[in-house]
Amino acid sequence: MSGAPPAVVAAVRSVSQPFLGESLIGLDGDTLAGRLRALPSVAGVEYDRSFPHTLRLRVTPEQPVALVRAGTQTWVVSRRGRIIRAADRLALRRLPRVWLPSATELRPGDTLADDQQVLAVRALARVRARFPAPIVAARESAGQITLVLAGKQELRLGGAGALPLKLAVAERVLETLDPVEEAGLLYLDVSLPERPVAAANPQLSS
Repeated sequence: MSGAPPAVVAAVRSVSQPFLGESLIGLDGDTLAGRLRALPSVAGVEYDRSFPHTLRLRVTPEQPVALVRAGTQTWVVSRRGRIIRAADRLALRRLPRVWLPSATELRPGDTLADDQQVLAVRALARVRARFPAPIVAARESAGQITLVLAGKQELRLGGAGALPLKLAVAERVLETLDPVEEAGLLYLDVSLPERPVAAANPQLSS
């Protein structure tokens, strides 16, 4: 088995345990793969029989992209909008947040619905690791997506179309700003990527 972190490997082994010792000929590989895909931390599974005694599993883990906050609960959500697990201390430090109504009930394995900020999560999934400014939160309202930078500046993406282009334009604009200019930024609107608009915070301007 390869392609997964230790926690996922442990979960896969636990689910696979009842199948150990079965003949490769008689093994119901589709059933095994289906049970593994049902794990909240697993995005995909492929398997190969290597006769006479070896079964190889290739596991694609879910990729954490954000924290979903709902009331007192905080969950790690994947790039696909799937709830992976309750947030740990490491996730709390490094992942941006998406807020849901406090009454929202979620559990591992659930997938965010259209009315549960899934567009905001999908936008975060498009952000490259080299993005020039830390992102601390994301939200969607009436189909309009906004990312919030560490300095509280808003990156307004507009609708869900052309997200890679919009984010690429935002990268180029942010890279041209010096620290003082970035600190004084109120928002950067790339909803029309051919005409990005940046506005300064008048309270910070000289």
